[in-house]
Amino acid sequence: MIRKPEKFFKKSQSLKLPAQRRRTRELHGSGGGRAFEVDDQLWPPREFQTLSDRALMERAKQIAMIWLNDEFGFDAQSIDTTDDRRADLRANDGEFDYTIEVKDKLDTGNHSSFSELPVGDGRTASIRADAHKRLNRLDNILRDGSDQIAKTPGNEFTFNMIWFNFEGPNADIMGRRLLYTFYGVADLCPRHSDGDGVNCVYFDYNAAYNMKNVHGIVICENRELQIAINEFADDIDTFRLTPLVRRFGNAKYDPGDFESDESKIVLRSSISRKDGSDVLDEVKRQTGLEYYRIEMNRYTFGPGRSNGR
Repeated sequence: MIRKPEKFFKKSQSLKLPAQRRRTRELHGSGGGRAFEVDDQLWPPREFQTLSDRALMERAKQIAMIWLNDEFGFDAQSIDTTDDRRADLRANDGEFDYTIEVKDKLDTGNHSSFSELPVGDGRTASIRADAHKRLNRLDNILRDGSDQIAKTPGNEFTFNMIWFNFEGPNADIMGRRLLYTFYGVADLCPRHSDGDGVNCVYFDYNAAYNMKNVHGIVICENRELQIAINEFADDIDTFRLTPLVRRFGNAKYDPGDFESDESKIVLRSSISRKDGSDVLDEVKRQTGLEYYRIEMNRYTFGPGRSNGR
């Protein structure tokens, strides 16, 4: 049997901001000096839609600093970016230094398809399908983050990360698409057996391979946090042992941990990713099983048209 879509992509655990702190913390954007309370009922506040890109970015940086300073107990400071395009934050855990580029994406839930399902009495329900897939737009954002880190003085002496802040009802699907883009994930099913489907890491072109100056990406989905490890980065084994990575515990996506995970295949191969059939042949050579590729979706349901009633 194929696993249900919500369980097919086996997501690691997430860190969560404590409820008490969520209610009392204030974050200041640069749009007119307004303050936004981080409260369950005000997240994300409607005012976000009218804020400038700069104000949203300042807010995302503040969120990252709350996690790093208040929750992790690190020392995180803003980097002066007035002279050039540089990373946003520098952090220290008492032992290691980190350079962090922050990317803010609010409710970017595009790339969706919609349909309507009759439910009786002339009424319909709307069905929204959000595909689990890599996006070229996210790939470009990852590349830009890597470039900004490379332009930051001293980055060669630090561990480097890109911090993504996703907010809104589609934060989870954007976080998932980011992982698909960073790792080139594809969903596969065995062709001649009733076995479970698997996530194949590095099936598609993956951004991680060409970002060796980025040790990991941090994904903040509303109030939940997860880190994804780039095993192609320099000195990655030391990074895995840093206080920062240890602080994430099981809220970690690391292909180095997947060897014993039957729900994943890690396709470390030099074969070209241009032709999907060639990649499937390589999967068969590596696993001994024949797979075919499928596209998984996240489905959400809502009220549809009343058909005039």
